[in-house]
Amino acid sequence: MKREDLDIKMDHLEAMLSPWLSRSRHDLQFWPQFNVLAEEILSVADTTDRLHFLYRIHVMLAAQGLIVSVVQPTELDDDVQIFANDTSARND
Repeated sequence: MKREDLDIKMDHLEAMLSPWLSRSRHDLQFWPQFNVLAEEILSVADTTDRLHFLYRIHVMLAAQGLIVSVVQPTELDDDVQIFANDTSARND
């Protein structure tokens, strides 16, 4: 799938993240659903674009306080799993 199309999907995921988190009763409901939606994007991304989308997901999660820091895209390994179930960074 084209990067532009996946960027649109990623924009939609990012736009729904804040309202989704505010309606979620518990983080255990959020993470499995988020992982499925993020993996749908990552699984069809070209290998050359995968780091771009991993970085966007990382930034998105950091902006919501779900992860602590943002790394540069060149620091991400293609096999890094950033969808941790550790929600200790969340401030609710």
